[in-house]
Amino acid sequence: MKTIRILDTDLEFVRLVSAHPRPGAPAIVFLHEGLGSISMWRDFPQKVADATGCEAVVYSRYGYGRSTPRRGEPNTPRYMHVQALEVLPALLDALELERPFLLGHSDGGSIALINAGGSLRPLSGIIVMAPHVLVEDVTLKGIRDALELAARSDLLQRLGRHHADAGAVFKAWHQIWLSLAFRSWNIEEYLPSIPCPVMALQGEDDEYGSFDQIDRIARQAKDVDRVKLADCRHSPHKDQTAAVIDAVTGFVTRILRLATSPTARPPRPPRRPLEATRGSAWITPAGGDAEPRGAQKMRHQSPSDSVTSAMSSAALMASRASTRRSRIAKKASTTRGSNC
Repeated sequence: MKTIRILDTDLEFVRLVSAHPRPGAPAIVFLHEGLGSISMWRDFPQKVADATGCEAVVYSRYGYGRSTPRRGEPNTPRYMHVQALEVLPALLDALELERPFLLGHSDGGSIALINAGGSLRPLSGIIVMAPHVLVEDVTLKGIRDALELAARSDLLQRLGRHHADAGAVFKAWHQIWLSLAFRSWNIEEYLPSIPCPVMALQGEDDEYGSFDQIDRIARQAKDVDRVKLADCRHSPHKDQTAAVIDAVTGFVTRILRLATSPTARPPRPPRRPLEATRGSAWITPAGGDAEPRGAQKMRHQSPSDSVTSAMSSAALMASRASTRRSRIAKKASTTRGSNC
């Protein structure tokens, strides 16, 4: 584990090389949740790196993990803005990361959205898991439940395995979210300005947010894939690891193919979301018809791939029809000849 000096604080970070590196691929920068750190990601960043061919860059924000501990000051309603528009750009500059992907969970997802919509730094794309774009009643209930759990369990002791000062982390988190000053917090103003593709994932059993969060992202950002996961709470990368890695890999691959194509296409229009059924990671697109058999294998195809497939099918059908017409004509000609 290394540390880097960013804006008068020391941040711990690690760079994980892919087991199957993709030449020239940008890094994926991981942005943790409101109680997270490098160690709380476990082996998820390495799995993503191996699956995508991208380097994974993981760091702990100020006050988290083994980065500079908090000095006792509370969070302000703009604490995620500071991370997104001041700290993160400085970190990317210091590590010389060009056009990275951002992958954020919960608070980290919100930070990714603010950075993408409010910073001039080019990004390849952003992946947000259980992000917050506004404060919901379910969010506040989840935090109050966490407070009760901390009072009657060893939650803080378990958090202490991942933070130099777990008590300060937990206090700063619940105090700002439950404050009246934070009740009107909303980052939707950044969504229309996001220039890069977005993948937004959320579990149907998320105790800190509803599907309204990622639905708002899809309505206001330009190029959004929604992934709705069954049997999944607030941490999709823990509850549905394989499905999340599959979705992220497809998203990253699609973008990198476009970037290296000599005839790169413009971003595709937003698709209907992928949803999940009980006991499964995925289901049919929202809002309508069930997918045909084999659709699971096609979900991450780009529109042009789908169009090409449709055109190929149409051409094949036309060819078969032409062949049938030729056979009929030949048979008719033979019949006429025998009658003469």
